[in-house]
Amino acid sequence: MEIVTRRGVVWCRYISAVALCSPALESINVRDMHSMDPHLAVSHFSPMSLIRGQTDINPPTGPASPHTGSRKALLIGVKAVGIKEFEDLNAPHNDIEVIRNFLKAHGWDETNIITLADMEGWPQDAMPTKRNVVKHLKELAANATASDQLFVFIAGHGDQVPDTDDDEADGYDEAFVTCDGQHIIDDELFNILVKPLPTGCTLTALFDMCHSGTGLDLPYNLPGAYTGLSTSAGNTLSKHAMKLVLEPHPEKRKQSDGKVVLWAACSDEEFCQEATIKGREVGILTHTFTSLFDSKEFKTDPSYHNLLTLIRNKLQMHGVEQQVLISSSFDLDLKSTFNL
Repeated sequence: MEIVTRRGVVWCRYISAVALCSPALESINVRDMHSMDPHLAVSHFSPMSLIRGQTDINPPTGPASPHTGSRKALLIGVKAVGIKEFEDLNAPHNDIEVIRNFLKAHGWDETNIITLADMEGWPQDAMPTKRNVVKHLKELAANATASDQLFVFIAGHGDQVPDTDDDEADGYDEAFVTCDGQHIIDDELFNILVKPLPTGCTLTALFDMCHSGTGLDLPYNLPGAYTGLSTSAGNTLSKHAMKLVLEPHPEKRKQSDGKVVLWAACSDEEFCQEATIKGREVGILTHTFTSLFDSKEFKTDPSYHNLLTLIRNKLQMHGVEQQVLISSSFDLDLKSTFNL
């Protein structure tokens, strides 16, 4: 069994038999992306069934949301970017189905969930090109009001490009690669999505892609966001209070009136991985985040710290060497309750 990264030419395989999941999902068989049937990712649902939300969902089990405003979500899944160095991915289309059903199960209105995916037969304005992604991100932020709750999910290829404005500790900007082979760097994502948010608005972002640790350029980060942590170091952090660290250079701190939290699949220097669960490719962060959020272990302590600890411990238990991280636009207390 193989675990492969989401960065094409760079293959990082861990040969093992693993069970990353709840009892209902007993095993993960991770296959080489070259051997995957290109239609498998959408074989369980049609584009229109996804748009209309006609797939089955489970009843919500997580903590009830205290928010009184509108809930709006944007889900982006990119399988192919048309660049030779990046192999086609198998999980992103399945990932957006998982997240869509997860949100619906927790009370999100499907009419307020927009999906962009490079699926066969989808209209051009629903394709995750750079133009479409930027357009929808801008609209999401521009239309946000106080007490609104936003959710942005991105599954696909992440990349690093040389930093040109000296605001990155590692000298590289992190970027999301759209289906037309264009990059949207973290500076752009912050300015488009985070900076315009009004006071009282909250945004939860989930990035299941490589190099995503500081993918929104938020000022508060966990240790290891830039370079990752060893497995032993990650375990030590999970057993003790984890605290977000403020960007040490005041002139580089980016401000937003909204409260933004990013869950990232891995550090800026790491690759994230895909797995096969019951014959379907999924992103490991997508799967562990959604299954553990609905677990008894999380319900006993529904805090950011506990969910992050559960995810990290699950990955470490099965030898998955990617450090899931949290960053925020404000001084987030990781012991506080995490609601959707």
